[in-house]
Amino acid sequence: MKKGFLALIVFCAIFIVGFVNNIQYKLNEKGCAGSSCHIFKPGFFSIEKEPNLKIKVKPHFTAKQATISAEMIDKQGRIVDFQDATRHKDIILHAPKPGEYKVLVGYKVDEPFWDSLRVNIVSSLINLPTNRFGSFTFKFFPIHPRPSKKSSLIRFILPKAGQVKIFLFDARGKKVKTIYSGVLGIGLHDIYWKTTDHFRRPLKTGKYLCELACDSGKLVQPVYIER
Repeated sequence: MKKGFLALIVFCAIFIVGFVNNIQYKLNEKGCAGSSCHIFKPGFFSIEKEPNLKIKVKPHFTAKQATISAEMIDKQGRIVDFQDATRHKDIILHAPKPGEYKVLVGYKVDEPFWDSLRVNIVSSLINLPTNRFGSFTFKFFPIHPRPSKKSSLIRFILPKAGQVKIFLFDARGKKVKTIYSGVLGIGLHDIYWKTTDHFRRPLKTGKYLCELACDSGKLVQPVYIER
């Protein structure tokens, strides 16, 4: 009799503990109660587009006094730039190329919060001189961004259509990659490329030279890689 009563007490205790734990798990899962999860709270940040594929994340209201971190995510879900926790009023993020991005912002006032913003960056935000280019212009613009990490953007103007080759050389003059080889028309061109060598290995940190060669001649711009 005593054994049966004791077994019943143990069973009830296990059932109650399991029930309480299950409730606590559901509360935490839904609202992050009692954990370090961030609470979604929109409306405390805005985005301003800057020249050269940059965006400025601006805090408002109480978020101005908070420690803030942010990350930029492309359409494939990859983090392309981020800013560690800082108390600067504005955060600058760099996009590797024109396109649509999501910006996640985390901040802490009394509790940790987060917000999600979207931005569409167009190529016209890359700075170009204001003068109108003539029909005989042959120009190679500085490589963007500087320094470059996982990817980079090459922009140039051709005075006429023809065969174009773009090579990358290391500091010793050794060719490490053919970035582009093909026929292009007259005018302004953008080429997006990943900072890897012939074998798709990430380029080491350092200075490289990018050579643009066509029927009109050759032009060179430095490339700075940072890992």
